[in-house]
This record gives sequence, structure tokens and C-alpha cells, in this order.
Amino acid sequence: RTVSGLTKGVLTWVRVSACNSQGCGEPQNAATTVAPYEESSAPSETLLGVTSDSMLTVGFSDPTDNGGAAVSHYRVEWDTMPNFNSLSATPHKGAVDVEAAAALSYTIDELSVATRYYVRVIPINLAGYGAASTTLSALPALQVPGVPRSIAVSPSSPGAIDLTWLYPRIPNHGIPCGGFAATPDECPVALGASLPESTGGSAIVEYEVEWNERQAFDGTDGGSVTTTTTSITVAGLTQGRLYYARVLARNSVGSGKFCALSGSVCTGDPLSAVATVET
Repeated sequence: RTVSGLTKGVLTWVRVSACNSQGCGEPQNAATTVAPYEESSAPSETLLGVTSDSMLTVGFSDPTDNGGAAVSHYRVEWDTMPNFNSLSATPHKGAVDVEAAAALSYTIDELSVATRYYVRVIPINLAGYGAASTTLSALPALQVPGVPRSIAVSPSSPGAIDLTWLYPRIPNHGIPCGGFAATPDECPVALGASLPESTGGSAIVEYEVEWNERQAFDGTDGGSVTTTTTSITVAGLTQGRLYYARVLARNSVGSGKFCALSGSVCTGDPLSAVATVET
């Protein structure tokens, strides 16, 4: 017999009694409990970013209704046709199942510049494939770099502060190439390249460091400098004064966004340090 009207995802206990004209016997409990489930709804949000001239990155969020069973994987599909039935060969058409516990984004690589690709995401639970997301499309193209990360600012010699930072990990569009927003994976390395494509597909040629006495960077005591390294000492500052700092990366396409916050993904506190006072 089918029991209907149950609540999805809620454990249900079942027992059965045998009945005849004299009444019903003692109920027998089922050996296991079950939670009713069905296919999941579509991801609650899906974003597609152009990472470089050979990569697109798709980000997605958990569905509002998982059908009563946890989503175990997300299937990412891409094609050169919006109905996903082209005769294109790999890597221009494909699918991959992303483990939900490992990532909420995925980067499709080895694509062709200026070719339009269509992408959709389908959640998978115990019931199978759920509803597909809205189909998104984009054309790979060179981009500006992502933001520098793990920036540290500290007092240095009298009238100076030291800054250090790391190469960008998240592309300029803000979607991690893999993993999660707080713990992003490195972007893939393009064929023939040596560094992750968080550069936008064009090598970083310099970093710009800016400092100012005001957090809005609109004070009169401030300045900027460029460097090809990932550390610098800013000298000639007013001793004992607090300075705010920020850093951006630049490539042949242009300038990325400034990072003015601490943390491995530029989401921490404002970057600042007091210029050392000579004693």
C-alpha cells in the first residue's frame, strides 16, 4: 500500500497489523524507518563568470527545496548550443558531477575564445536528477586580475610601514574557481601557462599600493606606488600617524579591484598601521 500525505524529509515509522473478522492482531513494526523524498528543486541561485580567454566559472547555491533528501552532487553541463544537443566534442561540450560537500562552484577550462557557451546546473539527491537551473551563457575573453589576498600591514623603520600580500586566488568576477567562498580552490592553469587563471588570462605586470590617512582614501596625506613584487616598504610618512592601505593587481587588460581588507579572501578588517616613531 502507498501511504500519502507525508512530510518530505521527516522520518516516518510504519507498523502493520493483520486483521480478520475477529479483529486485528498485534502490530508488527517495520525493520527500518523512512523519510519520504522526491527530486530537488533547482539551485536557488546560479552565476556564470568569465574567468579568462579559455575558462568560465559557474557558481551555484543550495536549492530552497531539496525534495526531502540532501543534495549529494551538482551536475554542471555545458555546450555550444542552448538546448545542449550539439555535436561539439570535448572540451566544448561536457558534464561533470561536483560533490556538494566539496564545492559550490566549478571552472570549465580549455574553451575557445569568443565562442559562446551555455551552462546549466542540476542538483542530484537520492531521487535522482532534480530541476535544472536557468541556462546561462558567456564568451571566454581576457579579464583584469582578481584581488590580491592575505595582505599584511605593519610598522617598519621610523616614518614607514611594511606591506606584504599574495597572488590573487579568486578571479575578478568574484566566483571561486572551486571550493567555497571562504575556502576557495586555486583556479586551473591554462594550457601552456604556469600560473592559475585568477590573473584573468593575462600575466600580472604590476601591483599598485595606495596609502592614506583616511579610510575612504580621500585625505591629503597619502600616495601610491607600483611594484612588480609582492611586498614593499612605504617610507616618508608622518611618524606616529595611522595610515590605511590597499593593493590592486594590474595586467595588460587593465586594473583589478583594490583589496583594502585583511584575510585570505579579502573579507577581514580594514588594513592599517601606524608609521613608526623614531626613539
